[in-house]
Amino acid sequence: QMVEVAYEIRDKASYIVGSEESPPDRGYFYNRLMQNLTESPEQSPRTFASFIAQDTLAAYGSDPDPIFSITQSVLEASQVGALAPALNQLGASLSAAQPAWATQIANARRGAENYGYIENRDLTDFLNNLAPVGGTPTVNDAGVLASIQGVRTALGTTIITNANGSGHPRSRGLAIYLPSPSQYIATEEAQEDGYGQPYRALSFTKAAPAWRNFLQTGPR
Repeated sequence: QMVEVAYEIRDKASYIVGSEESPPDRGYFYNRLMQNLTESPEQSPRTFASFIAQDTLAAYGSDPDPIFSITQSVLEASQVGALAPALNQLGASLSAAQPAWATQIANARRGAENYGYIENRDLTDFLNNLAPVGGTPTVNDAGVLASIQGVRTALGTTIITNANGSGHPRSRGLAIYLPSPSQYIATEEAQEDGYGQPYRALSFTKAAPAWRNFLQTGPR
């Protein structure tokens, strides 16, 4: 459940259900999902999507695969598009603030909730590390703070359900690719050699070039 993936498929469905973390091998409990659907066929797609997220957490109970803690969320697909301009502005603001706040920005990135692919980090947690809600900003830069609010506003209309296990207490429903510059460059070189799709080719990064620039040139 990542910004880049959601942006790519935002026009394909009304709601996007997914996991920030790599899910356990058992996957979804389709019998429970189909039972709910057949018992309440008149429910809205939004209600059913939220049930999938919440019931998946409940179905695993207190004994999920110890390697992977359960995370599930639901996105309003029609709202995903607003994330690109908001994150483009945040990327530009972080780049502009880097000369004065490089250490704090790097610490916010490193401290954000991460997953099986460690470069994937919870976006809300990253924002909270930069500027806690109701607390003293770690990066006290006017442009960054305004951009953070813009991203939070977009997230508020995009994430409609979030469910997370105790192993990921700071997962808030949507992750983003957030490597260090050296990690970004190494991955980009591997992609150029045929391993995966270059990050620059994604619809999201085409719409948010300043975010990609921040990943490339941000603090170590």
